[in-house]
Amino acid sequence: MAMIVMGLFVALLATRDGGGSTAARLVDVPVAVDEHGRAQLSMTMLLGATGLTVNGNGAVDFTTGAGWFALELLGQRIETRTDGRTLFVRPDGETQWMATHLDDAETGAFGSGSDSAITLVELLRTRPRGVEDLGADEVDGVAARHLRFTADSASVGRFAEIAPDSGRLPVEVWIDERDLPIRFRLAGAIQGFEVSITVDLRGWGEELDVQVPPEGEIRDVEPEELERIFGAAAGG
Repeated sequence: MAMIVMGLFVALLATRDGGGSTAARLVDVPVAVDEHGRAQLSMTMLLGATGLTVNGNGAVDFTTGAGWFALELLGQRIETRTDGRTLFVRPDGETQWMATHLDDAETGAFGSGSDSAITLVELLRTRPRGVEDLGADEVDGVAARHLRFTADSASVGRFAEIAPDSGRLPVEVWIDERDLPIRFRLAGAIQGFEVSITVDLRGWGEELDVQVPPEGEIRDVEPEELERIFGAAAGG
């Protein structure tokens, strides 16, 4: 009888936060990402009371950091490509690509798209604590497990600008049956406005289908010029 009670107690612990079933799902995610390597991505940022929505789509290679991303803002399209080190940017109407080091690029919370997606997966490699299992769910018709945890703003890259004063940013992730992340969602604020950012990942294993570096004329650009281009997307 004692052994039965002990077994039930262990099983109960395994279903609670930090137990095997919940936290282990996040541990397995980076392994699955490494196996598949690449994914298509889409990002949506909703600025609360303003009703402003910023959309972007592209693809990312989680092994090399390469990727492409096209941002739609107030009718303007800004295209980016990166090899994981250099960021290439071309706004609508421009014939030249602008190039700068990725780490120096002032592109706001969206980043280059690919670096933002990589940052979110890297969070899962740190084995985050306080993991909550929010149950079974669906993302675009795909069965998924919905989990939530809290990340330190120092570890969330460009998303740190939406983190609350506490420095702790809530992160939700949906994981499919292959242990692949198919949606991330972060909630915070920019300049007093509530903001929600959703990152969807799909088409795992597919090619990027773009040339990096891009074809055409390329010129160097200062971070300040990129900050002006991306200012609206960053909420400025």
